[in-house]
Amino acid sequence: MEVWVSNSYDMNRVISETIEWSKNTNKILYHNVVQDWVRSRFPNMFQQQIPLFVTVKDNTIEKIQYVEDCTICMEDKDTTWTCLPCNHWFHTHCLNRWVQTSATCPLCRNKCSSFFRDKL
Repeated sequence: MEVWVSNSYDMNRVISETIEWSKNTNKILYHNVVQDWVRSRFPNMFQQQIPLFVTVKDNTIEKIQYVEDCTICMEDKDTTWTCLPCNHWFHTHCLNRWVQTSATCPLCRNKCSSFFRDKL
């Protein structure tokens, strides 16, 4: 699942506190429950946000990953990210430039022409 958090927080702290919370909660860990907890613990109004990729197994968070840099521009300063059908993330404006030259994912080269036509 994907949850969003402000990039103004230390991501190691966000990840460790979220995993610890998941071990001590009696709630079923579906997307809205995790996102609501993250938002309550790490408010993000009007700030740049990045996606966290949360893997849940047996109602416990097994792993959390985050995107540090866009692999097109190699920077993390942008506020808007887009996920391709192959689950690779890029800045939206970088993808807009990319699609002018190629209709494939910049990383795995999967064809994404219908996605680009519909979404960007």
